[in-house]
Amino acid sequence: MNALDKVAVKLGNSRMVCKKYYVHPKLISHYENKTIQRYFSELNKIEKNDSKAGLAKLEKVIMKMLKE
Repeated sequence: MNALDKVAVKLGNSRMVCKKYYVHPKLISHYENKTIQRYFSELNKIEKNDSKAGLAKLEKVIMKMLKE
């Protein structure tokens, strides 16, 4: 089962609905191109105070992916 299938099950939608409406195209591109791991490897490097109050480490990494 791939990532989109897991999201679909979690949200109670079809894989296609999740891909079209719930998952940002850049995230799908990084996943398909196998470049997503380099972003997730940064999770342990993120400091708590970086002016992005309220964001979890994972959210910060995803924001970085979407900006690049």
